[in-house]
Amino acid sequence: MAGHGPPTFRSSPAAWNVNRQPFLMTEAEAVSLKEAARRVRLSVDTIRRLNAKHGIGRQMGPRSPIEVSMPAVVMLRHGDLEALELLRLGRRQEPAVRRYLELAGSVQG
Repeated sequence: MAGHGPPTFRSSPAAWNVNRQPFLMTEAEAVSLKEAARRVRLSVDTIRRLNAKHGIGRQMGPRSPIEVSMPAVVMLRHGDLEALELLRLGRRQEPAVRRYLELAGSVQG
């Protein structure tokens, strides 16, 4: 019978892109879409689009809330894609990344 079988999950290709390095973030860096939008004075929809395009967030499942990396949002707000890629690669000690970590308030020790 049609419609029966295991459930399927729908998500945007950008959110679950297996070719992209996962975006790892600390708990201090992870913020809700709403909080990120408030901090950089953009709309929640804009933050959602940035996440879909650049993969700067995480989501446990299809209906779970999305959290984004606040330093990554600030990098995108400033158009700094080089720093974003360094952050994605885990190169947090690079001066280009460190300044955004400090700006976003997520530097630890």
